[in-house]
Amino acid sequence: MAYLNLDPDFLNHPKTIRLLGETGPEGVVCLLRLWCFCAKFAPNGDLSRYSASAIEKEIMQWHSEPEKLLITLQKMH
Repeated sequence: MAYLNLDPDFLNHPKTIRLLGETGPEGVVCLLRLWCFCAKFAPNGDLSRYSASAIEKEIMQWHSEPEKLLITLQKMH
């Protein structure tokens, strides 16, 4: 069974706070969706078979400005 470990300080981490400021609560929830998807279907983190649009729209269920969430996450890396 897949599982996801979440640090208890996740919500107070500077990157989470910055993500919240740039994308609102939806961005944080979408990141959690991505992690849950990877835990279950891509445990090695390889999402190369998915387009950026599919990751954003289908996996993370981001419905705001296209590409904004992925660009924001990439800047935070």
